[in-house]
Amino acid sequence: MNRLLTRLSLAMIAVALITAFIITAGQRIAFELDFRTLPEDVQARMIERREREETENSEMAERFRKSHQLQQRFLYGGVGIAALVAAGIAVMFARSISKPIERVMSVSAKVARGDLSARILERSVYSSLEAKALTDNFNQMASALESYEKERRDMIASIAHDLRTPLTAMQLRLEALKEELIPLSQEEVSLLLSQTELLERLISDLRTLSLADAGKLSLHKEDTNVVQLVETVLGNFEQKAQAKMIHLYLQSSAPVIQASVDPARLMQMLSNLLDNALRFGERGTQILVKLDKLDNAFELSVQDEGPGIPEGLLPHIFQRYIQDKDTGGSSGLGLAIVKTLVDLHGGKVSAKNLIPKGALFSLSLPLGANS
Repeated sequence: MNRLLTRLSLAMIAVALITAFIITAGQRIAFELDFRTLPEDVQARMIERREREETENSEMAERFRKSHQLQQRFLYGGVGIAALVAAGIAVMFARSISKPIERVMSVSAKVARGDLSARILERSVYSSLEAKALTDNFNQMASALESYEKERRDMIASIAHDLRTPLTAMQLRLEALKEELIPLSQEEVSLLLSQTELLERLISDLRTLSLADAGKLSLHKEDTNVVQLVETVLGNFEQKAQAKMIHLYLQSSAPVIQASVDPARLMQMLSNLLDNALRFGERGTQILVKLDKLDNAFELSVQDEGPGIPEGLLPHIFQRYIQDKDTGGSSGLGLAIVKTLVDLHGGKVSAKNLIPKGALFSLSLPLGANS
């Protein structure tokens, strides 16, 4: 038997034996206390009568003494049997308690050594509601750790790839410039600058998410005209949209929608959604940005006419590094940042495909103090 089972068994057996001793001693003490509560003359007469009966009728006294001894033996025997039965039950009960804990200890040691695939196999012979809950909770924790570890490895691999791509391109072009294989021109400077901007955006996205994970990403809310803010962001994307012959439209249910938000973070959310829509939008199509004022919130949506979101990615679209192939410079963090910032504002975000084509991203944020 292991140490836990031994300790539990000994503890329960000790409790059973102590209980039996207390019962036996309690009966003796109760008899003595009852006898002492009688008046002294009654006690004296009872003692005198007992002595007289023993003297006058020694045979009857001997029978009484043997009968009393037999009663005592039955009492002690019964208490002993009860103690043995209690000890057996204690061992069984201790075993039922210790076995689930042993399994958790054994599997947790594997998890601690790095085997995150280890799970506790339920054994119905020792099952109970508490043991089953302990097993289920541990398995859920191990699954979550395995998922987090996989996400961490994938994220490190993706970060390394995203950092290596622009750095490699910059290194090759700089070496070509150094060897005078290509002329130093404004076009080359623009290409190098675009690579540095990609690196800067990736590092900024990583910093935003790391601050959010550490609980240090704070909001600076202020009274903001959301309609005016959206118009500003659309103006910033106008040139990029024209380059792809995509038309940007704004449709608002009210000329002014006041809300208590962090304007910089709201601009970042909308910019990420627009950047995503422009990346997948087809030439000659349009992107519709809608603003609607609800009872205690406002809804901001971005609707494009692109190919839509692959069905396999749709349930995970707001997770980190969830992206389709050939995303053209995407870090895979934009939509994850949108969800993080929406959650910080106490809002909700969703995505769905449209018929016959296109995707719709919607976020709902509370109006706050302005509601």
